[in-house]
Parts: sequence; C-alpha cells; structure tokens
Amino acid sequence: MSMILLGTGFAFFASPNTTQIMRKIPKEAFASASSFLGLMRFLGQSLSTSILTATMLAFKTSTPMEESLTAYLVVAAVGTSMVAISMHGKKT
Repeated sequence: MSMILLGTGFAFFASPNTTQIMRKIPKEAFASASSFLGLMRFLGQSLSTSILTATMLAFKTSTPMEESLTAYLVVAAVGTSMVAISMHGKKT
C-alpha cells in the first residue's frame, strides 16, 4: 500500500515539475537539461535513502522502530506542509 501511495505522489509531482523545468530551457539545451535533471533526481533519491537508513540505524538500539517511523512521518508531514505553503498562490 505504501508503494502505491509513493508512486501516486511521485506521479503527481514529477510530471508537472519536469514539464515546467523543460519549458524554460532553450531547445538546443534539452539534452543537457534532461541529463542534469535525471542526475539530480538520482542524487536526491540516493541521499535521502542513505540519510533515512543512517538515522534509523543510529536509533535502532535505543528507540523502538515504531517511534522512529513516527518521527520520520512527522518530518515528512512538516516538509510536505512547507512545500504546500510555499506553493500557495503561485500560478503554474
């Protein structure tokens, strides 16, 4: 179920985001911009996975897993709220 939610959320964000970025790029720079966008996406996914894993392992012995997941969900909710607030009133 969580993978379905993740995939749906990514689909709602990634497609419009990529479209808006590529609209601002001159046609002769499409290849470079697309490569850079893919690189940044890969780095973001790799770093976030590494940071989450390191954080969960750091608290593994002293904190039950449920509390770690709750903390992660709170941080994710705060981040999502910050993005939503920053987008409020902006025209796409």
